[in-house]
Parts: sequence; C-alpha cells; structure tokens
Amino acid sequence: MIPPELLLLAVLFAVNRLVLPRVLQNAPVFWLVNALDVAGAVYIYVRGFPGMEDQTAVRLLIGTLLLFHVAQNLSLRARERDRVEMAGKLRAARLAAARAHTADSPGPSAEPPGPSAEPPGATGAD
Repeated sequence: MIPPELLLLAVLFAVNRLVLPRVLQNAPVFWLVNALDVAGAVYIYVRGFPGMEDQTAVRLLIGTLLLFHVAQNLSLRARERDRVEMAGKLRAARLAAARAHTADSPGPSAEPPGPSAEPPGATGAD
C-alpha cells in the first residue's frame, strides 16, 4: 500500500503541474496551493519526510522542490497577468484605430446624390 504522506505529496505535485496553471486568475485557489507548498516544505525541512527522517538528501530535495513550485507558480501568474494586460492594451489600440478610421471615412449622411437631388451648381432659382 502507498504511504499516505507519499500519496499526499504526489497529489500536491499534480495540483501544481496540472490544476494551478488553469486557475491562475482564481486568487484563493492560487494562494492556497502556494501556502500548502510552503507549509509542506517547512514541514519536510524540519521533520523530514515520514519514513525517511534520517535521509538529509531526501529532506533537502523534496523541500526544495516544493519551494521551486512556489517560485514557478509566481512566475506563471506574473506572465499570465502580463499577457492579459497586453491583450487589453492591444484591444484598446485596435478600438482606437477603428474609431479613428470611422471618423476619417464618410458616414451614412455623406451619401452620393441620388436622382432626386439637384445637380451640382443648380441654385434652385430659374
């Protein structure tokens, strides 16, 4: 049977790699996962991984890997925020360009004269 601590660690790694990148904009989930990573790293640094408390290399490797996930998650969130910000700026620039284009082009009130309109140069006085 798989030890529960190892299963919990595997679930935390899976959440970091599979779930968190899809919910970067959901702040409570994002910060909860990062808090779990930090708490797990501190626990493993202080107490060691259950069943391997005397293995310093395992303690350092797993604790550092959890802290690496925190750094990676923060980087992903910053990139996502920058992407959303740039998309907003691009959308605003396109909208401004479209408005400028419509302001320069003749609108529906400047239609060419039809057959019922007076010819150019006619004053209406005979």
